Amino acid sequence: MRPRLAVASPLALLASLTVLASCDHGTAPVAPSRPSAAVAAASPGRIAFATNRDGNYEIYAMNPDGSGLVRLTDNPAADEDPSFSPDGSRLAFTTSRDGTAAIYVMNADGTGAGRVTQGAYPAWSPDGTRIAFADSSDLFVINVDGTGRTRLTADPYCDYEPAWSPDGGRIVFTSCRNAPFVDLWVINADGTGQTRLTTSDFFSRSSSPSWCGDRIAFASLRDGNSSTEIYTMNADGSGVMRLTNDAIPDATPAWSPDCGQIVFEHVQNGYYQVTVMNADGSGQTPLTAEASTTEEPSWGHTVAPVPAAGRIVFSSTRDGNAEIYVMNADGSEVTRLTDDAAADQDPVWSPDGSRIAFTSTRDGHYNIFVMNADGTGVTQLTTSTGSIGSQAPAWCGTKIAYMSDDYLGSIPDVYVMNDDGTGQTRLTIDNAAFDQFPSWSPGCAQIAYTSDPGGRDHVYVMNADGSGVTQLTAGSYKDLHPAWSPDGSRIAFSSDRDDVGNSTEIYVMNADGTQQTRLTANSAFHLYDFPAWSSDQTQIAFQATAVPSPGIYVMNADGSGVKLLTAAGGDPAWFGPGVLIVASVSGGSPAQTMTSRRAARPQRSR
Repeated sequence: MRPRLAVASPLALLASLTVLASCDHGTAPVAPSRPSAAVAAASPGRIAFATNRDGNYEIYAMNPDGSGLVRLTDNPAADEDPSFSPDGSRLAFTTSRDGTAAIYVMNADGTGAGRVTQGAYPAWSPDGTRIAFADSSDLFVINVDGTGRTRLTADPYCDYEPAWSPDGGRIVFTSCRNAPFVDLWVINADGTGQTRLTTSDFFSRSSSPSWCGDRIAFASLRDGNSSTEIYTMNADGSGVMRLTNDAIPDATPAWSPDCGQIVFEHVQNGYYQVTVMNADGSGQTPLTAEASTTEEPSWGHTVAPVPAAGRIVFSSTRDGNAEIYVMNADGSEVTRLTDDAAADQDPVWSPDGSRIAFTSTRDGHYNIFVMNADGTGVTQLTTSTGSIGSQAPAWCGTKIAYMSDDYLGSIPDVYVMNDDGTGQTRLTIDNAAFDQFPSWSPGCAQIAYTSDPGGRDHVYVMNADGSGVTQLTAGSYKDLHPAWSPDGSRIAFSSDRDDVGNSTEIYVMNADGTQQTRLTANSAFHLYDFPAWSSDQTQIAFQATAVPSPGIYVMNADGSGVKLLTAAGGDPAWFGPGVLIVASVSGGSPAQTMTSRRAARPQRSR
């Protein structure tokens, strides 16, 4: 991007630097060129960009072949610098609609735009929780909800154009801290370890980094170019490869999500236009051809529309160990999201459906992880080492409630943390009780959970800060697995009150504990657990084991119309219209399956 918005005076200084006559600096290897006809099939996803084709700068999006053009913003101010979230569901961008440069976030279809902070050049972290950006000539990071703004650099000149490493541990950026020289630097995500990657002089500036895999794409005037060209290099600055080679400016490269192609700006007929090429520089193909400037491309994943019947994310051992999968509700289009030797289970959606929290043993203990809804950007949130560890995440707003034995080994409490793993706080303090299976009220003001101070599990509620504990159920039996209805008026739960110590049924009650009503009935031994409401409150899904056909069942909210939804599934959680999350219980007879799960999951035995 050529700076236009008023971010800080150093950017204006940078923009005003004049490119002088070229000189010999040595030459990077040049990738072989091929005619445009040889371009590879377009990588999947969507490309967002800024253009002034309609009079002022707005954000547009199109398919990677140039089709499907859609205008996303329509504001008298300038909207620029689009940056896709890792899962493709949202876009961050820079705008002047507040009178100065500010970062906004909107849905990928242009709806729901809201301000995050002052600044420019937004770049999403791989886990989708933070945005790196430039302001007042320095780099910052901030949570997507606008909290936790943190300065990373403090330099009298300009640091800008940040780009995250794929693992989220580092950030590469453009800096003129050695002005008038402009180079690429890299820092750790906490601002430490600042290292220079390129060595330029006034004639060979390097800028606009984009990181994918172990390669960084960037624009540079090196090699004595009269205009900027596109290059790639290793993450340590070695292995520089030149991709474009002409006398026309090429700028702001951006990788496709699969690292197979690069989209960039290329001047045609006096205007910057969006062009795509293969990662080796071959197959250069223009995607736009307007009598206006089209620039700052960002390539994101396609957000797949949810089928009418919904999508299900679940855990399965079909490939040898428990992994997280997603499929259509009819069982088609099964896609594996995790691939790890550890057990991955208990998936639950973030409120907007862009991420999934889950339990995993990939560090040798049960802990909470999050990932994007497509399985990328896996990030560990907890580091428990107890026999129970941290499990059973429940997500509301930017908070995740969960159960953990961090305080007292083998005795779980209910905890809450921010959805980036910070602020882990113990909420329940009865050291003699098992406190587990948290469930948020719809407004995130209260948490329902089960506790057994007298040796029998019952349903309690408390405020989100742990205060105001109220017992809702009582008796010489066990009540477990509370699930709050979407409108907050009712709580579903499982209970063995009709066959103490044996079969469990699904019950529902008002949120104050009144009108406890049995929904299921089965004369043979069975275990009905983990109820989950549909978003319209007309149905409840639940897990059935120790029955002839174990799996996930669904019924009307009054208990009628029970039917099998999917075989060999467990721990359902429902998100949005018809989007059901399922953890699979697979392998062995129903009795064998339940025994093995309880052996692996100590809290299930209570």
